Amino acid sequence: MTDFTWYLRNLLLVQSSDDMEEVLDMLRKILLFLKRRSKNGRSRDTVSLYSYIFSELSNQVKYSSQKRILIEIALIKLCRPQMERDEASVLERISRIEKDVRRRNPGGISTDTKQQCSGEDSRKQSP
Repeated sequence: MTDFTWYLRNLLLVQSSDDMEEVLDMLRKILLFLKRRSKNGRSRDTVSLYSYIFSELSNQVKYSSQKRILIEIALIKLCRPQMERDEASVLERISRIEKDVRRRNPGGISTDTKQQCSGEDSRKQSP
């Protein structure tokens, strides 16, 4: 769990700046891998949320007698980000909704107020 949290931290740092060679003390091969993952992977907000969840979990597991339950709850939080109410989670959900709207309606949303006020549906065809 700690290794994965460090991986997320490094991924977040690489996403934040192109010049991380001095900050991250690692092999060039690994750094290039992280750069590729940062361009093709999750958004910065998502990586930040995952990092936060795993950091929180790591601290809770140290002192808990019910480690399994804490791990299961953390996995549910990762699968269902709508359970989280922090700013990063809300921004991630908004981003997903915006992408979905763009995918479903590539031409954009109509701003024709006359059509909206009259209640006409743009999908209906005129006789």
